Amino acid sequence: MENLETLLQKSREKKANDEFVGAVYKKNGEIKFRFRKDYENLFVPAPLYREFSNGRNYDGVIAFVIESPHIHEFKIDIDLYPEGRYNARPLNNPSTKKYLKKMAEGPLSKFFSKKINEGEIFLFLIVNSVQYQCSLGQKTDNYRDLLFTANWMENCRKDFINRIKDYKADLYINSCTKGSINKKFLQENFNLENTGTSEYSLACKETKGIITLQDIVETALEQDGFINENNYVKYNHPSYFVYQEARGNGNVFYPEPKLLSKGNILYFSKENSSFDKENKLI
Repeated sequence: MENLETLLQKSREKKANDEFVGAVYKKNGEIKFRFRKDYENLFVPAPLYREFSNGRNYDGVIAFVIESPHIHEFKIDIDLYPEGRYNARPLNNPSTKKYLKKMAEGPLSKFFSKKINEGEIFLFLIVNSVQYQCSLGQKTDNYRDLLFTANWMENCRKDFINRIKDYKADLYINSCTKGSINKKFLQENFNLENTGTSEYSLACKETKGIITLQDIVETALEQDGFINENNYVKYNHPSYFVYQEARGNGNVFYPEPKLLSKGNILYFSKENSSFDKENKLI
């Protein structure tokens, strides 16, 4: 049995930085998505999108937020801007990232069309809310939710918000997977209780007894003033459609995007000071 601290450190052995991957634009009244022309051969870190785009006009920035890298994100060796090589890329699975275009030009197009005028170009950033491999490269049911939550509370919420602050996005798409977290999970693994106090370890909304990774991220973005009903929607992770395609003989159904949740925020604190992640066994 490995304790939580050991697993936490193991998850931090692999990290995928955020990336500027392409653009969403409106042409002849239609929303279009395109990857950068050099996307297949060059990794452009999201913090450098302004420098990389120097001299080229753009009208806004979209932050496409997912939860954490899994397996395919580390199956790459690519040139890094401005120099060097890089061995990670968010949303690197070819079967998954093809749905970025399908999502942008399909179910998300109505949202984009209201915000992007004819001829405007919005740069597209892929942002992992936790950049570490929370799944440890195993089935996501094994460790992802546990280590996402542990990393988030350790310092990744702060890191995520600092990155978001730097990107200065105009529009936000929360495409994190949902996971499966509830109050029992938080109590058993982290000794957290819904105390409602101002000093808390985790803040998140709850939907029908379930606390999703998507809701944890939404709560942080809302608390820190980045999102509102006008600049934000949440949607399924692209991998959702890969699985749907496989199960449905190629048929894919695209649900409607959801707006900012109006649910109350729950505040979880440690039940007592005796909890120690170094001794907590998983």
